[in-house]
Amino acid sequence: MITPVVFHSGATETILFDFWKIDCALTMVVSMIVVLVVSFFKEFLRVYRSNLHESKMNAPGNLILFTLQTFLSYSLMAIFMMLNVWLCLAVVIGEVFSNMVVGVVTKQKYEMC
Repeated sequence: MITPVVFHSGATETILFDFWKIDCALTMVVSMIVVLVVSFFKEFLRVYRSNLHESKMNAPGNLILFTLQTFLSYSLMAIFMMLNVWLCLAVVIGEVFSNMVVGVVTKQKYEMC
């Protein structure tokens, strides 16, 4: 039987790992805040790596930073693909606000990736 793919607003989810479980409204709010923070961290990491690239410095840790940025990006995508309305909103709001803040702070224009 095929399960329909629809947005839902349930307050019981397991996010990415077995230890990250949502079972009430409080843990949902905390998880949304964590998703927002991860979005901000990913965006600042992207800008930091971009600045490393522009300065022509190929730092040895750049591969580690790239790996971390890719992991965070795919993690946010997987959270969005759970189709929980609240988590999807947290991902979108986190990406939008982090991009706005980074754009104001660094005077950079919006980039897709």
